[in-house]
Amino acid sequence: MSRTGKCWFLLSVGLILTNLVGCGEDKATTKPKIASQIVDLTEFVGMWHLNHYEPHPTTQLPTVTLMLIEDGTWQSETKRPLTSGGYLSVQARGRFRIEADLIKSETEQVTATLPTSQLEAKTQVFQGEITFQLEKDLLTLYYSDGSIAVYQRQKNGE
Repeated sequence: MSRTGKCWFLLSVGLILTNLVGCGEDKATTKPKIASQIVDLTEFVGMWHLNHYEPHPTTQLPTVTLMLIEDGTWQSETKRPLTSGGYLSVQARGRFRIEADLIKSETEQVTATLPTSQLEAKTQVFQGEITFQLEKDLLTLYYSDGSIAVYQRQKNGE
């Protein structure tokens, strides 16, 4: 495979990871029944780290950091080690809002960084929604494809 082909392949993988972790999809499928939640946006603000994902991947979980900001914006970074050395880093940002038990999100920019280059994905704004459950310092996201991601809030000083 040519170098350009490898770059596009890795960018594609990065975009899939970002979609998997950061935004969800807009397909109509059965969502889990979650007790009614009254949630204030400020309960989401902070730094979150992925600590569990189902179905559990056969490889190591990527390192995922998700920052939710008071102004309704989010930023994420996903790092996955490459067999050739270094990391594939995918950074994304967008906007979100909370409606009942849904996080409605828009992904505005995605950038994939390889040890040798940086590629910015030129895509349309992605809009999606994710069912969530917030319990103390755990944020569980239920994606429309049946997968589940559990994030833990980073405490100050960690």
